Amino acid sequence: MGDAGPAAQRLGMSTWSLDDLYKAIHHDNAMYMFLCAGEQLIEAANVQEFAYKQYSVLTIASGHGLDRRVLAMRGCILANHWKRAAHLLRVDPVSALHAWSELAPEEETYTFDRNIVRSPRSNHLLQTYRAQLLECPHEHDTSFPTVAIALVNYNMHRHLALGLASIEAQIDDLHEIWLIDDGSTDGSQDLLHDFAKRVPRVSLVTLPHNVGKARAANVAMEQIKADFLLEMDADDWLDPHAVRMIRNQLLTLDDDINLLFGNMRNWRIDARGGYRLTDVQKGEPVRTTQQLATYRFPLGPRVYRTSILQVVGGFPILSFADGRLYEDVALIRELMRVGRIEYRDFTVYNRLLHRESITHQHVKLWPLFVESYLTQ
Repeated sequence: MGDAGPAAQRLGMSTWSLDDLYKAIHHDNAMYMFLCAGEQLIEAANVQEFAYKQYSVLTIASGHGLDRRVLAMRGCILANHWKRAAHLLRVDPVSALHAWSELAPEEETYTFDRNIVRSPRSNHLLQTYRAQLLECPHEHDTSFPTVAIALVNYNMHRHLALGLASIEAQIDDLHEIWLIDDGSTDGSQDLLHDFAKRVPRVSLVTLPHNVGKARAANVAMEQIKADFLLEMDADDWLDPHAVRMIRNQLLTLDDDINLLFGNMRNWRIDARGGYRLTDVQKGEPVRTTQQLATYRFPLGPRVYRTSILQVVGGFPILSFADGRLYEDVALIRELMRVGRIEYRDFTVYNRLLHRESITHQHVKLWPLFVESYLTQ
């Protein structure tokens, strides 16, 4: 890498704008230390020492080694990949730095085996949901299936920014990104328009009035060209390596599997406005409609085989609740009629539990839906 450049420099991100932060980063080999979310260095001399060694990224391992937090990084890495993760930095610094760190070769990354940072992490996302990443698929290897994302938004301005930022920060590029606004009136359309302007491969559809998620999603179904489609709710978000993990899972998927799903982390917003991880809900195989009817939470993340999705006509529009509830379950039932669905033990999807969700508001209707559509 050549000379390591000047000694480690400090970046304080809590009060700077993104423009100020970018201007402070030199496109060189300087090692920059990150002080965000209340972190305080206890042994800063260690970082100073590594600033002159042949490493691009310094990280700290905690727990059982599954969680890595970035402590310092070369300016050249930050500058070269700024656009990809800058907006994630605004809403979730930990995720942004994690995504950046994976761009450095393994031999250029050093992980401290002891805790040199005290981090109360009293605000924003907890650091415990990061996992080690799999091997990166070759960018031009056609053996890896292509993946698209479809996100339907309706008045989720309060939560939408984090989900969009997590899409933009994906380490592997998506084949297509479909954003459908279902007649929002809360200003969230502005977030979608801004995202579509700065991110490539985005198709934005804005509906003049609310028609429900199933009808809104079906607007894009016939136009999707990717091999598989990841459905994402507007109030949820992805780990930075979600697309990479999913593509690796899809490599070994049998041809008659119409839907792949895994595990989900559940989050709530606490009294201070911070995100609190409540649990990781492990999935389990579903082979019959009876098992689907008694499944204890939504299947997710849901990754559909696009060709079969288009054969069945997308999301069914049921007479029940004017087709506005349990559209995912109705679609899964149709997919099980023409093939199989498969559970794999992987966790890349984060689900926010809150009172504004339409499922929460109509939870008492679930037994009636089961009786009408899953027990026939």
